[in-house]
Amino acid sequence: MKLDNIIAVSGFPGLHKLLATRSNGLLIESFENGKRQFVSGRKHQFTPLVSIGIYTYTDVEGLDEVLKKLHNTESTTPLPDPNDKAEDLRAWFKQIVPDHDEDRVHINDIRKLIKWYLFLKQYAWEQINVEVEEPKADEKGQETKDKGPKTKDERPKAQETKAKEEVNREEEKAKEKAKEKVKEKAVEKVEEKIKDKEPKAKDKVKKEVEAKKPMDKPKEKPKEKPKEKPKEKAAKKAVKKEQPKAKVSPKKK
Repeated sequence: MKLDNIIAVSGFPGLHKLLATRSNGLLIESFENGKRQFVSGRKHQFTPLVSIGIYTYTDVEGLDEVLKKLHNTESTTPLPDPNDKAEDLRAWFKQIVPDHDEDRVHINDIRKLIKWYLFLKQYAWEQINVEVEEPKADEKGQETKDKGPKTKDERPKAQETKAKEEVNREEEKAKEKAKEKVKEKAVEKVEEKIKDKEPKAKDKVKKEVEAKKPMDKPKEKPKEKPKEKPKEKAAKKAVKKEQPKAKVSPKKK
């Protein structure tokens, strides 16, 4: 059984086939509909099935060995429903792996194991159980590779290059989207600056227009007569008193 290119992705149901790896994510293919997509490593977590094992009291048993046991004992020990009670699931799993560590193997792990087994049986059981022939030795004792038709699990170089091209396309699309967002933000900032400058520019133009207009001459105030000093006033009055009044002669009839 080969589980090298089968992974579980957080946020996605079921299992997926790994096509290519990148520093920022993976290119995966769905077993259900064959859809390919790039999954970012920043948003999702990846769990390769080949890295999973079942803890026992003495060692760790690989997931591939446990799946084989499930397949071989399915006729005599039917699979329970993943949503059954914890006691029933624990009792069933003791029949499959009697020495499993009950403290380290949780009920949720058993539920997940049943779901994965059912999924693989439905979509990928033949792919993971393809027998890979060992290289044959020629007369000189050197190993030679079989030139026969390749199995489904062995990807040709053309498929790998195609997968890489798809990853590159997805990365380019992501970069273009990021650039568009940056441009939109820059345009918004420029528009905001223009809006802020418009009222200031209007005020500046008004000031310039007002500065160019001819200034109205201020009205001249009427000159006030110089005020006489109190001594001068008194002297004038004295002069008026001293002057004799002219006698008016009566008119002759």
